[in-house]
Amino acid sequence: MHQNNTKIAFFYNNPLWLALFIQLGVFIAIWLSLPYVAYWIIPPYNPLSWLLVQVVLVVAVSYALKMPYWWLWIQALLPIGLFVGLSQQLIPVVWFGVIALFLMLVFSNVWSERVPLYLSNRITHRALGQLVRERNIKIAVDLGSGLGGVVRALAKQGVDATGVEFSPILAVLSAALCRWFGLGRVLRGDMWQQDLSHYDLVYVFLSPVPMSALWQKTQREMKTGSVFVSNSFAVPDHEPDDVWELADGRQTLLFIYVMK
Repeated sequence: MHQNNTKIAFFYNNPLWLALFIQLGVFIAIWLSLPYVAYWIIPPYNPLSWLLVQVVLVVAVSYALKMPYWWLWIQALLPIGLFVGLSQQLIPVVWFGVIALFLMLVFSNVWSERVPLYLSNRITHRALGQLVRERNIKIAVDLGSGLGGVVRALAKQGVDATGVEFSPILAVLSAALCRWFGLGRVLRGDMWQQDLSHYDLVYVFLSPVPMSALWQKTQREMKTGSVFVSNSFAVPDHEPDDVWELADGRQTLLFIYVMK
């Protein structure tokens, strides 16, 4: 019974699964309602009308289930994008499958960990460069390194920098960029399997979802005096040792934790 409850809780609390369930449920409900709608509205029906009904109902149900507000936009745009993709004739349908597969490989970590692709900007790179100089950082890792920008920026400062990226497409691309510029390295792997014990600096730019579990991992593995830096997302219920507000367009916050 406990195992079943855990599965149900995982399904409900995971926005990706919940979003797809809502989309499918609303679509089936509309399809089942067609025979009854025919009593009031004579067929044929304008596809755009049903698209509007799908969007409105999906957003309403998502809001009622208290999904994050940014997910409401995704829920609204998903059926619109699918409708446009299937109705246009400029690009063969098979290419939409290829594009979908490519996006799945790029954003694969969104499905498993609910971590979207965030890219650190140049101002963040400079701030991290200042941090490694101040704290004499020699070896660092970026968990969820994306295109490897932070890895290469740290390597320019003389740091032995490594990136760990789960997405196979991003891992291959960023590893190639690192080799091309001769700066750092990126490995395709799971950040949860990465040993953090020998790093002076661990940097992440993830999402609020994994922060508590990741903090527990840093406490188990990181050495005393090493530094954990999270871009934009603080560790819940733990005060950072320092917070740097950067002078970029979105006023990026770097939450800095020194391992005790």
